[in-house]
Amino acid sequence: MCFYAFAIIAKFTKFDIGCEIMGDKEVFEMWLLGGRYEFIKGFYLDIGISGNFMEEDKVTGTIGLHYEF
Repeated sequence: MCFYAFAIIAKFTKFDIGCEIMGDKEVFEMWLLGGRYEFIKGFYLDIGISGNFMEEDKVTGTIGLHYEF
């Protein structure tokens, strides 16, 4: 079985946004839209929403914090 993912990310001064599509050789399976905001040097607020191409009504949101060093 062959899986793949394709992503595009746009970087700006204090925030980044991106999207990703995942699937296999037969069909697109999932999508993801999200972004992050650097509110203090190295600390980021992340937010995203994802869904499944098979079940249009199923959408999942996520939010989190992370630190890069």
